[in-house]
Amino acid sequence: MALKDAFKEDHQQNPEFTACREFCEVATTCERFLLEQHEFQGLQDLCAVNEDALSTLKGEQGLYDMRSSIPSYLGQMYLRSGYHQQGVDCLKRSLNIRVQEENGDEMEVSWAEHNLGEAYVTMGELDTAHYWFKRAAETWKRWAMTKPRGDKPEASPFQQMSMATCLLYMGNIQEARRALEPPLGDYLKTATENWTNAAYATFLLGRIEMIENNLCTAEDHFMQAQNLWLSRDTARTSYFNGACMYRMGCCALDQGKVEAAIKHITDALVVTNIHKNYMVGEHARCLYKLSQAFYQDVGKEMEAETMLQEAETLYFSRRGGRKGAPTEQDYDGLVHLRWR
Repeated sequence: MALKDAFKEDHQQNPEFTACREFCEVATTCERFLLEQHEFQGLQDLCAVNEDALSTLKGEQGLYDMRSSIPSYLGQMYLRSGYHQQGVDCLKRSLNIRVQEENGDEMEVSWAEHNLGEAYVTMGELDTAHYWFKRAAETWKRWAMTKPRGDKPEASPFQQMSMATCLLYMGNIQEARRALEPPLGDYLKTATENWTNAAYATFLLGRIEMIENNLCTAEDHFMQAQNLWLSRDTARTSYFNGACMYRMGCCALDQGKVEAAIKHITDALVVTNIHKNYMVGEHARCLYKLSQAFYQDVGKEMEAETMLQEAETLYFSRRGGRKGAPTEQDYDGLVHLRWR
């Protein structure tokens, strides 16, 4: 980050100043780190600087990866923040850069297609998402079959998990369950190294059970997902940990366990409150669901009303305009598919 500030200063003083390739490579690595840490302001600043730096490398070969990464990380940032259309626009730009590369890496093209599929699931455009996930799987398979074949898998477990998510929200529940089985099995076998993906897959299994109204089973899966997430000292303040507690609260409330629901959702609200300036959807849905629990707890009706009003204000800050009362499904629509 110090190098970023130094480049900005030098470039402002001398527009002819040229970056070195190594700076751009380090900046690209840092962009991914900032995305995963949800340091969105720093990410935007670094992406702008890196784009300027890359523009000075005229005539350099092999810049497609770094040029494509900038809109990719920005697109994922916008999706997680609830600005879905901006996310799609950035991810389309990332894919367009990838496909322009002659003899480019088809595995990277596959990931760019997959990211676009994730964006469309998050937006609720499920048929379009399904198309992009299928296309990503086909591109991946072409890459896997190229020589040297080596030990390249014919399918990406992570992409299979995303397809399962899409199928679930399309209403194809049993197909989603079947699609999830291979990646879930793979990730649980390697949970020591792959604990985050094992947690994501287990969380998705919980969502499948929840939608089928198997609430006790679903609650167990959400707890297992949380335990996997925390098994390697992953931050308790993480948005995903918050999502696990939120879903446990939803299951409890749907079973009439109001006190347990209030505890779980209050715990989730502590997490979402930390990230509320950019993870608006997560915070809004916690406020909404906690208001619903408080309405069932005698004497907390006024608190419930205050929370509901705050939830609706946050919701409309992302959706624009005030029309009708948002439903639980509406609030979920603001949340990224990975922890919805």
